[in-house]
Amino acid sequence: NVIALIFYCNSIYSQLNIIEKIEIKEGFDDVKIDHHGYIYQVQNDNLIKRDHNGKEIYRYSNKLLGQISQIDISNPLRPLLFYKDQGIIAVLDNTLSQQKHTISLNEIGLYQAKCIANSNFDNGIWLYDFDVNEIIKINYYSQIVYKSGNLSVIIPNMDIPILKLQEKNRLLYATTREK
Repeated sequence: NVIALIFYCNSIYSQLNIIEKIEIKEGFDDVKIDHHGYIYQVQNDNLIKRDHNGKEIYRYSNKLLGQISQIDISNPLRPLLFYKDQGIIAVLDNTLSQQKHTISLNEIGLYQAKCIANSNFDNGIWLYDFDVNEIIKINYYSQIVYKSGNLSVIIPNMDIPILKLQEKNRLLYATTREK
């Protein structure tokens, strides 16, 4: 079992206080908490959003796309779901309703994308393409707007592959090892 603790801090000088303790049952592939305290649970092709009390408030599932490989909730108003096996990204809203159509990475020539991340600066999406060892950014219209070039040439002693991307304050961070 996983226990989610919701913290409250009323000023930068005060201590964190636990205001809620919610027990989350086993059987989920991934559990994340956004910066508003909402809990997101992924199980196969299902995404469940729970409120601060653990009550289910929204649910999303798309049986045609298969298992959800990754979820990015760095922008809770625009969660991203990545279906790695299909090469598809689903863009949702805060009620877990799918926005426009899904983004097919295969249609834009990105066949080996391993991980994704929201770009909260311009609503783009960062990707890591294992095939060419490159970080790529696409815009809202699925057009490639940035390519890093081969990372092994730019950063000679880099541990590859990249396992996770995260953008914060206009900087992109890459995780290359799990520890």
